[in-house]
Formats: sequence, structure tokens, C-alpha cells
Amino acid sequence: MDKFVDSVEKEGFAILPDKLALRQEMLVRRSSLPAPERAEQNAAVVRRLLDTAWLREAKVLMAYLPTRGEVDLTELYDVLEGRGVALVFPKVTSRRARRMEPMAVAAPWRQHVTEGPLGMLEPVDGAKICNREAIDLALIPGVAFDYAFYRLGFGGGYYDRFLPELPSSTWLCGIAYSFQVVPCLPTDPHDVPLHALCTENECRLARPAVY
Repeated sequence: MDKFVDSVEKEGFAILPDKLALRQEMLVRRSSLPAPERAEQNAAVVRRLLDTAWLREAKVLMAYLPTRGEVDLTELYDVLEGRGVALVFPKVTSRRARRMEPMAVAAPWRQHVTEGPLGMLEPVDGAKICNREAIDLALIPGVAFDYAFYRLGFGGGYYDRFLPELPSSTWLCGIAYSFQVVPCLPTDPHDVPLHALCTENECRLARPAVY
């Protein structure tokens, strides 16, 4: 993986990793993370997020329910719910159109999520769609991220379709383990760069040139 993590230059331009190869390698590496190390790094990400001004100021948080080795922030959701923060989680509403909606989840949130048709936890049937304009902060999982704050997902395109629908006032923060951050990712014109990226080592803000 060092070839992806190190900044590699050749003939004046960065060598971009192949999306499929990078996705497969990152998923293997993430799934093989030992449980004690995974728990320690999850807790570190939670601590770093709690130290950020944008999380402290958020009244409506769109989060995610971890799958396939994603950073587990569920302890963070417990803390924020106790502070009165409204929690919103994505729910797939059309597999054919690759669509998901932000669903407001009542407290206690753990009693209002269930396993969905894709085998992932999601809000229970009957949850109400949250107005996108109300979302202050969105925590975005990914398979890989780069130094320009772009993300690589599983390849389903759900977040690719969803993120451009959020208002410019919504703060977008990517969540990952540090080994998932690479110098450059191949991007498409529709890709949306994030405002910030948080790992167990740091929370990094986007450059002014990005936002």
C-alpha cells in the first residue's frame, strides 16, 4: 500500500491509482485490521471529532451506520443524542436508481434502526425524510480519500447522487482510518470535494482553494 500512500511523481504528474484495484486493496486492508487496533482507532476518531467546532455547533447531524469495516462512530452518536443533537441516517429508497434519502431517527436511535435489504443497518420503516436544508453536518464514510478531499466509495454511486443535493451550508466531513488516505484519486466532473477529513491521527480542513 505504500505506493498509494506516498506522494509519487513521474514526468511532472502524479500517478493515479486504478479505482478498482485501490478499492479492493483498501477493503482487504480494512477488513484485516485487528479488533483491538480497530477499537482504539475508532475511539481516537470519536475524540478528534468531539474536539471540532463544526461538530459542537451542529444541531442536525447526518451520520452513517458502519458496514464492511468502516470506522465505527456509534459511541459518538450516543454522546450527541444525549446532548440533544438530532440524528439522521441514510436509507436506500431505490436500488434501481441508486437513490438514498436522509431519514430522521427518533431517540433512542439504537431502537429505530434495523437491517435493510442490502444487509446493512438503516432507519426502520416509517422514519420521516429529513429536509436537506436542515442538515448542519454530514459525516461521510468511504473506501479511500485523497489530499484534495475527494472520496472513493464502494462503487454504487449512492453518495455521488446524494451529496450534490445538499445545500452549500451543510458541512461535509469524510471519515476514515489514516491508511485510507492517498495522495490522488481519479475524479469525475460530478464528484464533490469535502470540507474536512477526520482520521484517528487528525482532522484536516480543506484548503481555501477547494471551498
